[in-house]
Amino acid sequence: MSADSAGNFLHVNGIELYYESLGVGEPLLLLHGGLMSTGGFGPVLTSLAEHRRVIGVDLQGHGHTALSDLEVDPQARVVFSPSSVRSRFSSKTLIE
Repeated sequence: MSADSAGNFLHVNGIELYYESLGVGEPLLLLHGGLMSTGGFGPVLTSLAEHRRVIGVDLQGHGHTALSDLEVDPQARVVFSPSSVRSRFSSKTLIE
């Protein structure tokens, strides 16, 4: 994201997801598309973080999040779907 962001890992369903957080205020969770990572959001993040907290997540096998040895099957799409990641990152401890 940027030099001012704080990179961390969060354990979600057997995967250590890498995320970065920048700014303060109402949270905005950014999830990248295929063949991308949080780094693909570029300077847009700095602008967004001027008025809110921006959280960027590297999904499984992208950026700083390892592919892992989990078997890829149709249920894996559900486990790591944007909605499941969003619900995990909206926990009170991460948002505050």
